[in-house]
Amino acid sequence: MLRPKPRDHFEEFHLKKREAKRDFRITELRVYRESIAFYTCRRKSQTIAYMRYIKFVAKAAVIMVVAVTSCKKDADVVPDLSGVEDQFKEYVVRFAAEAKARNVSVNLTKLNIKAVSQRISVGGTSYCGYTFSALPADVNIQIADLSGCWSDIADTNKEILIFHELGHGILNRSHLDDNLPNGLRKSIMYSGYLFNMYYAAQTSLRKYYLDELFNINTPTPAFALPAVNSKILLQDPILSFADWGFNKTNQSLTHTADITNTVYASSGNSLMLQSSEASAVSGSYSYLYRKFPVKDVSAASGVTLKVKVKTDNLVGGASIVIRADYQGQIAGYGTTQDVIDLTGTRDFTEYSTKIKCFPDLADTLLYTCSYMAMLPARYILMTSWSPTNFSRG
Repeated sequence: MLRPKPRDHFEEFHLKKREAKRDFRITELRVYRESIAFYTCRRKSQTIAYMRYIKFVAKAAVIMVVAVTSCKKDADVVPDLSGVEDQFKEYVVRFAAEAKARNVSVNLTKLNIKAVSQRISVGGTSYCGYTFSALPADVNIQIADLSGCWSDIADTNKEILIFHELGHGILNRSHLDDNLPNGLRKSIMYSGYLFNMYYAAQTSLRKYYLDELFNINTPTPAFALPAVNSKILLQDPILSFADWGFNKTNQSLTHTADITNTVYASSGNSLMLQSSEASAVSGSYSYLYRKFPVKDVSAASGVTLKVKVKTDNLVGGASIVIRADYQGQIAGYGTTQDVIDLTGTRDFTEYSTKIKCFPDLADTLLYTCSYMAMLPARYILMTSWSPTNFSRG
């Protein structure tokens, strides 16, 4: 600051006196300020430490919140399944994931599933699985851990069984025995035989069944509606026996197979299966089969096999089978077994069987097979294809 020049010595004396007082006050002020600064500094250091503590607590809280949130998110995907035995948990988790994919909330907190060592008998009927109580009460489900019920069945059949029982216990679904227009069961909640309702390669069919499980008002899928067009995929005039394979489930069977041109319907040749004596092995059979590459078959379409069959004093029965495979595993299946009675003596009659929903992933082979069941006496089975006819539609 620029000081004004004094006019005389007296004025200069008073000016110096005032400056001395001012310097003293400044010194006091400086001391005061330094004290304040020191105190503030201590307070500030305490404040900083406190703030750091708060930040640490806040971070810990955030971490805890994130951890809790993360756990909750995981719990939504993998629910608490303490009441479910380990061998069933995979399928319950799968059920929860399928529900979430369809925006359906499911409560699994009261779920209990346990294995039992024998089929479950209720009202004089035995079951592989049974739901004894449903939500809002505790859900109690039993599964028979036996051959044919659980221990040796395919993964898709385990899924079907568990999903069916969870349909009762968690979704409060009742049985539904209606059929789709193409003859397939309308719902996985069917009250009869459930296994093989779909195979792993039948992704379109599986999707429909799970859609319907979580929403009973799911519309009829397009593949189940009457075909608007059809196409013959191939016709086989049976020119060579070398095109066919022949197997026996038990080598002690006296069944033989060959091609014949003396008995036929239209093409000039027929395939023949016959037995020279009764079989001593119950449940054994022989079969002819031929493999065809999959061509021009749309996923989820129906594929029909038609054959002409002549039987001569047949006891024990026979069946016609069409099968689609994917990577060596069954992907789709149709059979006349338990549907058409092929016994006795009959002239050439046309029979058919169908894969009602052709698998989406059948990209390797299409099999056609003829099975001959056990013959309990000396009877002859003569089976003829004249011609074998595959059609899509």
